[in-house]
Amino acid sequence: MERTEPGAGEGAPVVARTIVFLSHSGVDAEAARELKRRLEESVSGREAGLRVWLDVEGGLLPGAVGWQAQIEEAIEKTSTAFAVYVGSRGVVNWVDNEVRLGLSRATRDKIPFIPILAKETPSAALPPFARQYQAVRDPLNDAGELSKLIVAILRTGEPPVIVDEPFVGLRAMT
Repeated sequence: MERTEPGAGEGAPVVARTIVFLSHSGVDAEAARELKRRLEESVSGREAGLRVWLDVEGGLLPGAVGWQAQIEEAIEKTSTAFAVYVGSRGVVNWVDNEVRLGLSRATRDKIPFIPILAKETPSAALPPFARQYQAVRDPLNDAGELSKLIVAILRTGEPPVIVDEPFVGLRAMT
């Protein structure tokens, strides 16, 4: 999906963007916020212009159309990938509707559908059709799983770069 950079003037270059819709229940909002931060701040995420659509962090616009219409628009037209964070309560309430729409979009448009399971969450917490998709488990505590998530979202097949120079103090001196 291509979009111009927000705030860019007329004639500004078009920047390729990956926008992942991150569905989650209210009780898992803090985990979703942290996941958003890590995805967008990863080196590979920054290079790809990765943005995470998260309702609790500016996804829903006050005073605009109703929140249901905004969510439908984000899943149906804006996102290039769909992820659902399944935490302590599983797929409940509104998240079930988002997952169904995300599955429909994944089937129709072949966008990635990625279940994200918290550490103690069983795969059975996913709705039956969502279980067809390979999940990542505990990406907030497992760097390997975070890498898998980034690869799935960006569809690169290449190992992602999570941080710049993790051992800055060990640079060679000249």
